[in-house]
Amino acid sequence: MDVVGLDDIEEDILGSLLNDRKKDDNGRNRAVFLMSTYGEGEPTDNAVSFIRFLKESHDANESVMGDSEEKKGEEYVKNRIVLRDLDYAVFGLGNTQYEHYNATGKATDILLEKSGASRMVQLGLGDDDADLEGDFESWKDNVLWPVLKKKYNSNCETNGLIKPSTEKLPDCHYEIEYLDGPTTHKDRMNFEHVQLSSKHYFTASEAPVTEKRELRSPADGGSTIHIEIDASDLDYQTADNLAILPVNDDATVERIAKALNYDLGSYFRLTPTKGHESKFTALFPTPCTVYECLAKYCDLVGPLRRSELKQLAQYAKDPTCKKALLRLASKEGKYEYKEKVMDAKVGIVDIISSLCPSISMPLEHFISLCPRLQPRYYTISSSSSVYSNSIHATVSVLSEERKDGSTFKGICSNYLSGMIKDGKVRAFIKDSTFRLPADVRNILLFYHTIDVFCTILT
Repeated sequence: MDVVGLDDIEEDILGSLLNDRKKDDNGRNRAVFLMSTYGEGEPTDNAVSFIRFLKESHDANESVMGDSEEKKGEEYVKNRIVLRDLDYAVFGLGNTQYEHYNATGKATDILLEKSGASRMVQLGLGDDDADLEGDFESWKDNVLWPVLKKKYNSNCETNGLIKPSTEKLPDCHYEIEYLDGPTTHKDRMNFEHVQLSSKHYFTASEAPVTEKRELRSPADGGSTIHIEIDASDLDYQTADNLAILPVNDDATVERIAKALNYDLGSYFRLTPTKGHESKFTALFPTPCTVYECLAKYCDLVGPLRRSELKQLAQYAKDPTCKKALLRLASKEGKYEYKEKVMDAKVGIVDIISSLCPSISMPLEHFISLCPRLQPRYYTISSSSSVYSNSIHATVSVLSEERKDGSTFKGICSNYLSGMIKDGKVRAFIKDSTFRLPADVRNILLFYHTIDVFCTILT
């Protein structure tokens, strides 16, 4: 079984999905697609080429559907059976808080069938607003595995396929090369060797903050700020989204470093372990300091997923702590996980520094396990035609009291709130699918038509 990103097969999608060397005795390939939905029902960046491939195959097929069998000819046959040797299953990852819930997963499931592939099981849908991993485990255990076992290997033990060994620490494909002294030079990386989810670490611009002010009265008890950044290196249009790469505060970074005995001032380079050079993908720019790594690239405060808790448990020296983490990571403990991790907003820094202080791991293992800090998106509240050199955003500063009396602070909003004038943020622009008509006369005509229609009715 191979696990690959869709961006890794974009050069030869057909060859990857219909690999002759991996066909079974009946001449068929199998694939399970895990598809995330982004923004306004769009595929993630690494899935764009794949979705386009499926749509083009389907569109070519539809263009000749009205013809007779004789007229359909080779083009119809080619596109209708393009994936005829593929058995597939799709699990969508989405969030019911958004209008286009799991749109990419649903589209993939339909387009694969229309491209000739055979659906093995019904589409699975995961809701990140509830329990995404629980949804996946339920679909995997109750829908997918029983079909795979019955159809392809009646003698296999499904539990054996998914149960990891607990006798050794997880493998780590990264090594740390510590350097003798300071360096400001970053290694040049070919973007083919950069993880797609990490590309913004390499491409984001540093933009000066030119204005920041509080919009609410102190009597409100909350904070909403207006922030402006220099747009000299950022080309935007009205209604685009401003993406900010957040930074962990110093107190959080120092907590995790103290708990794991890391030297924040040490410089290092991240390299692949022996035997994994060909599959190496850079997670973030190095060389850098341990402080820079923890502050800019590691999500220290976001709640860990259950699968990550299971990995983290392997590093706990205290058996009681390990048992507690494995309980939270299990299917039986999913309600406890929701209460004690998700609802309590417990991040990896809380677990390692307070809840399970027996955890110990080398820096490369921590980097491999810890989730990456993701960009935060804000709808731009300025007009590009009026403020061509400045981007304005309105930010609600998140600060909530936990049940234990401590305070959970939104990482990016508090980072921006603490930003001083002339400080710099790493930012980029995310295009919006919402656009006003280029010709305003169309808008005026629309409203004039409505006005005439209302006049007739009255």
